[in-house]
Amino acid sequence: EQYREYLTCVNEFNSVWNTAKSEPRIDAAKAAVKDAIRKAPTFVELGLVVFNGCENVKNHGFYLEADRNDLLKAVSAIDATGSTPLVDSMIIAAENMKIKNEDVNAEGYIVLVTDGEETCVSKDSKVAMKAVCETAKALKKANDGLVINVMDLSNNSKLSCISEFTGGVYASVSSEQT
Repeated sequence: EQYREYLTCVNEFNSVWNTAKSEPRIDAAKAAVKDAIRKAPTFVELGLVVFNGCENVKNHGFYLEADRNDLLKAVSAIDATGSTPLVDSMIIAAENMKIKNEDVNAEGYIVLVTDGEETCVSKDSKVAMKAVCETAKALKKANDGLVINVMDLSNNSKLSCISEFTGGVYASVSSEQT
């Protein structure tokens, strides 16, 4: 498949990758994102949305092939702090693609890299996860060409609803897909 856009949401939550490794999850996430950037076809415009706490979701925009080194530097510069605003991050990434394409049904791919559940919508996990799943459904309804893939570093299968509702792929650190 050819991707027109490929956005990556990187969760900056500072926590341990797992008990067997001392590497912080953010380092593993950054390594995975950089690898994907290096492997992406040259005709693909890559975007970056970074979330670092409930009130800090930053859209870095799109990077053309000539700007890929700048994108790699931006990923390297991510500092791990904050909460996990999955809902806001998905909305911002999807809006970014809509603005870029000027076509409601433009094909677009988001790769959401996270190490945890939504923590900004509600302190109640069930309420927060319902908001995440409903947001994924609404984004797909608004843009049939949108696909959200999830790389879950927390092994939290509840996040699979995002990819299920948008036709994407869910992969966790224990999954053979990662």
